[in-house]
Amino acid sequence: MAPKERADSLEQALATMRFRVRGERYLLVGAPRARADAVLRAAASMAGASAVGSIVLEPESVTWFAPFSDAQGISKIEGARSDGPYRVITFETPMGWDVVGFLALATRALAEAGVPLGAICSFDRDHLFVRETYLDAARAALRGRVCEEVTDPAGLSGSKEEVDR
Repeated sequence: MAPKERADSLEQALATMRFRVRGERYLLVGAPRARADAVLRAAASMAGASAVGSIVLEPESVTWFAPFSDAQGISKIEGARSDGPYRVITFETPMGWDVVGFLALATRALAEAGVPLGAICSFDRDHLFVRETYLDAARAALRGRVCEEVTDPAGLSGSKEEVDR
Protein backbone atom coordinates (compact mmCIF):
# COMPACT_ATOMS: atom_id res chain seq x y z
CA MET A 1 0.00 0.00 0.00
CA ALA A 2 1.43 3.41 -1.02
CA PRO A 3 1.60 6.00 1.77
CA LYS A 4 -1.18 8.18 0.29
CA GLU A 5 -3.70 5.32 -0.11
CA ARG A 6 -6.49 5.33 2.43
CA ALA A 7 -6.05 3.00 5.39
CA ASP A 8 -9.20 1.14 6.33
CA SER A 9 -7.81 -0.67 9.39
CA LEU A 10 -5.43 0.09 12.22
CA GLU A 11 -2.97 -2.40 10.77
CA GLN A 12 -2.98 -0.62 7.40
CA ALA A 13 -2.60 2.77 9.07
CA LEU A 14 0.36 1.66 11.18
CA ALA A 15 2.07 0.03 8.19
CA THR A 16 2.34 3.32 6.27
CA MET A 17 1.83 6.11 8.77
CA ARG A 18 4.33 8.93 9.12
CA PHE A 19 3.93 12.21 10.95
CA ARG A 20 5.05 15.69 10.01
CA VAL A 21 5.35 18.81 12.16
CA ARG A 22 4.01 21.81 10.29
CA GLY A 23 6.25 24.85 10.18
CA GLU A 24 3.69 27.45 11.19
CA ARG A 25 2.97 28.58 14.73
CA TYR A 26 -0.71 28.45 15.67
CA LEU A 27 -3.05 30.32 17.97
CA LEU A 28 -6.26 29.07 19.63
CA VAL A 29 -8.84 31.85 19.84
CA GLY A 30 -12.20 31.73 21.62
CA ALA A 31 -14.80 34.46 21.17
CA PRO A 32 -18.47 35.03 22.04
CA ARG A 33 -20.85 33.40 19.53
CA ALA A 34 -22.11 36.86 18.62
CA ARG A 35 -18.68 37.45 17.02
CA ALA A 36 -18.80 34.30 14.86
CA ASP A 37 -19.26 36.41 11.71
CA ALA A 38 -15.90 38.11 12.25
CA VAL A 39 -14.16 34.80 12.92
CA LEU A 40 -15.69 33.15 9.84
CA ARG A 41 -14.68 36.10 7.61
CA ALA A 42 -11.12 35.91 8.93
CA ALA A 43 -11.01 32.16 8.42
CA ALA A 44 -12.23 32.49 4.84
CA SER A 45 -9.31 34.78 4.02
CA MET A 46 -6.67 32.68 5.81
CA ALA A 47 -3.33 33.48 4.19
CA GLY A 48 -1.68 30.10 4.67
CA ALA A 49 -3.37 27.95 2.03
CA SER A 50 -1.21 25.00 3.07
CA ALA A 51 -1.96 25.53 6.76
CA VAL A 52 -4.35 23.55 8.93
CA GLY A 53 -7.26 25.39 10.54
CA SER A 54 -10.37 24.50 12.49
CA ILE A 55 -13.55 26.26 13.58
CA VAL A 56 -15.89 25.00 16.29
CA LEU A 57 -19.27 26.67 16.78
CA GLU A 58 -21.02 26.18 20.11
CA PRO A 59 -24.19 27.88 21.34
CA GLU A 60 -22.23 30.33 23.49
CA SER A 61 -18.90 30.64 21.66
CA VAL A 62 -16.82 30.19 18.54
CA THR A 63 -13.30 28.76 18.62
CA TRP A 64 -10.80 29.17 15.83
CA PHE A 65 -7.48 27.35 15.58
CA ALA A 66 -5.34 28.96 12.89
CA PRO A 67 -1.83 30.10 12.02
CA PHE A 68 -0.64 32.79 14.41
CA SER A 69 -0.38 35.39 11.64
CA ASP A 70 -4.02 34.87 10.62
CA ALA A 71 -5.57 34.57 14.08
CA GLN A 72 -3.71 37.36 15.86
CA GLY A 73 -6.13 40.10 14.74
CA ILE A 74 -9.22 38.13 15.79
CA SER A 75 -7.69 37.58 19.23
CA LYS A 76 -8.12 41.32 19.82
CA ILE A 77 -11.90 41.49 19.30
CA GLU A 78 -14.06 42.26 22.29
CA GLY A 79 -14.51 39.25 24.57
CA ALA A 80 -11.92 37.09 22.81
CA ARG A 81 -9.38 34.93 24.58
CA SER A 82 -6.32 33.38 23.00
CA ASP A 83 -3.73 30.75 23.82
CA GLY A 84 -0.55 29.66 22.10
CA PRO A 85 1.76 29.33 20.34
CA TYR A 86 0.97 25.77 19.30
CA ARG A 87 2.46 23.50 16.65
CA VAL A 88 0.55 21.03 14.50
CA ILE A 89 1.50 17.40 14.03
CA THR A 90 -0.11 15.88 10.93
CA PHE A 91 -0.47 12.13 10.48
CA GLU A 92 -0.01 11.72 6.76
CA THR A 93 -1.75 8.49 5.79
CA PRO A 94 -5.43 9.12 4.99
CA MET A 95 -7.66 6.95 7.17
CA GLY A 96 -11.25 5.84 6.82
CA TRP A 97 -13.69 6.59 9.62
CA ASP A 98 -13.89 2.90 10.52
CA VAL A 99 -10.25 2.79 11.68
CA VAL A 100 -10.32 2.08 15.41
CA GLY A 101 -7.49 2.87 17.80
CA PHE A 102 -5.01 5.02 15.91
CA LEU A 103 -5.76 8.26 17.71
CA ALA A 104 -5.87 6.37 21.02
CA LEU A 105 -2.40 4.97 20.36
CA ALA A 106 -0.97 8.40 19.51
CA THR A 107 -2.62 10.24 22.39
CA ARG A 108 -1.62 7.55 24.88
CA ALA A 109 2.04 7.91 23.82
CA LEU A 110 1.81 11.67 24.37
CA ALA A 111 -0.06 11.32 27.67
CA GLU A 112 2.59 8.96 29.00
CA ALA A 113 5.22 11.54 28.00
CA GLY A 114 3.29 14.27 29.86
CA VAL A 115 2.35 16.17 26.69
CA PRO A 116 -1.03 17.97 26.72
CA LEU A 117 -2.70 18.12 23.32
CA GLY A 118 -5.69 19.00 21.21
CA ALA A 119 -6.96 17.05 18.23
CA ILE A 120 -8.40 18.02 14.86
CA CYS A 121 -9.85 15.30 12.69
CA SER A 122 -10.45 16.11 9.04
CA PHE A 123 -12.27 13.89 6.59
CA ASP A 124 -9.06 12.00 5.79
CA ARG A 125 -6.38 12.80 8.35
CA ASP A 126 -5.82 13.35 12.04
CA HIS A 127 -3.86 16.33 13.36
CA LEU A 128 -2.72 16.99 16.90
CA PHE A 129 -1.70 20.33 18.31
CA VAL A 130 0.72 20.77 21.17
CA ARG A 131 2.19 23.79 22.88
CA GLU A 132 5.46 24.71 21.27
CA THR A 133 7.25 24.06 24.57
CA TYR A 134 6.19 20.38 24.38
CA LEU A 135 7.12 19.85 20.73
CA ASP A 136 10.40 18.01 21.29
CA ALA A 137 8.81 15.67 23.84
CA ALA A 138 5.88 15.04 21.49
CA ARG A 139 8.18 14.19 18.59
CA ALA A 140 10.21 11.79 20.70
CA ALA A 141 7.12 10.06 22.08
CA LEU A 142 5.54 9.60 18.66
CA ARG A 143 8.78 8.41 17.05
CA GLY A 144 9.32 5.92 19.82
CA ARG A 145 5.80 4.51 20.03
CA VAL A 146 3.69 5.29 16.95
CA CYS A 147 5.45 6.02 13.65
CA GLU A 148 8.36 7.72 11.94
CA GLU A 149 8.67 11.46 11.43
CA VAL A 150 9.21 12.89 7.98
CA THR A 151 10.65 16.28 7.32
CA ASP A 152 9.85 18.43 4.35
CA PRO A 153 12.57 20.39 2.57
CA ALA A 154 9.88 22.85 1.42
CA GLY A 155 9.49 24.06 5.00
CA LEU A 156 6.21 22.44 6.09
CA SER A 157 7.95 20.94 9.09
CA GLY A 158 10.65 22.14 11.38
CA SER A 159 11.94 22.76 14.83
CA LYS A 160 11.17 25.91 16.78
CA GLU A 161 14.64 27.18 15.86
CA GLU A 162 13.89 26.72 12.13
CA VAL A 163 10.61 28.60 12.48
CA ASP A 164 12.30 31.44 14.39
CA ARG A 165 14.74 32.13 11.54
